[in-house]
Amino acid sequence: MKLAASLVGKGSDDCLKLSSCGPETLRNPEPNFYILGAKSYGRNSHFLLRAGFEQVREVFTLITGQAGLDLYKGVKA
Repeated sequence: MKLAASLVGKGSDDCLKLSSCGPETLRNPEPNFYILGAKSYGRNSHFLLRAGFEQVREVFTLITGQAGLDLYKGVKA
């Protein structure tokens, strides 16, 4: 709900200019339940995979409490 309000508030027509809304916007009234990815944007068509990756990082920040957590350390492409 907070993410939806944040996206409406930004009101940008260019999805490439949207930045992360922060980990707190991913919280729900249900404890330890997060909606990530395209579903988190609802009917807003500005979702990019890059935003989904950032959401995963932010949720891990919320879960672990480590702001500097690098999920991709040691991962080879």
